[in-house]
Amino acid sequence: MEAVQEEAVQQQSVQDAGHVQGEVQMGRTRGRPARSMSKRAHARLLQHVVPGATAHSAAVLANSSSNAHVLEFRLACGNPLHSKRQQLRSMLRAQHRGKADPLHCRVCDAPRGAGGRGSYHEQRCYRMFSSHFADVRLCVESMLWGSDSHSPVDLYLPALCLAVYVDGEHHLTSQGASGHHKQGSMQQACKDESINAAAWSGHGLARGIKGVVRLHYADSTRTWRNCVAAAMALARNPTVRCFGLFSYSYDRSPVMQFV
Repeated sequence: MEAVQEEAVQQQSVQDAGHVQGEVQMGRTRGRPARSMSKRAHARLLQHVVPGATAHSAAVLANSSSNAHVLEFRLACGNPLHSKRQQLRSMLRAQHRGKADPLHCRVCDAPRGAGGRGSYHEQRCYRMFSSHFADVRLCVESMLWGSDSHSPVDLYLPALCLAVYVDGEHHLTSQGASGHHKQGSMQQACKDESINAAAWSGHGLARGIKGVVRLHYADSTRTWRNCVAAAMALARNPTVRCFGLFSYSYDRSPVMQFV
């Protein structure tokens, strides 16, 4: 009886050892393509880094996939006026999730790509810029505030140091009953106000932001266009140090600080 039990234990040990070895081999097999894909994604993103746009060259970043430096990337549309400013590690994470190409251009091809086209109101803004401000250089969904805020700037105009935000329903505390949680809306509104205060006090200048424009979702595209045109004029005015501008439905006066 004891001999039979001992033999059964030995057979179970052999099976367990084979199972573990198989898992190790399977893990190695699966790991190789994953590492290869990661290297290819890393190399592809580095090829899209705009040379001279940042203090860190692609050669310096070639051996690092986890750096926190914000780089400027050319987008896949090929339009030299369209780019994105993001951390390399954030771009890699987006690439690995596979929901949307991080180099996809929302302005040139807004309806395309699952999860990559933005909200309805953002698409309205992209179409407006394509139709009426086609010659303006744009940075889409860019991280400019660093550790001060993790909210990306919807559209950034680097030549004018102008940040454009498209505020949907969830940005407004009064819209808590329209399918959005009021508490979340209040948190978003507080975050928006902190960004506004940083810009208007002049702290945004260190981030390359002279003015902030907020476009209310309830306003027409024509109202947005007039608001953006007015903001561009203020950005070109050398006597204005920093400013904030709101579209009509906000019912708020412009905030300006002069030199």
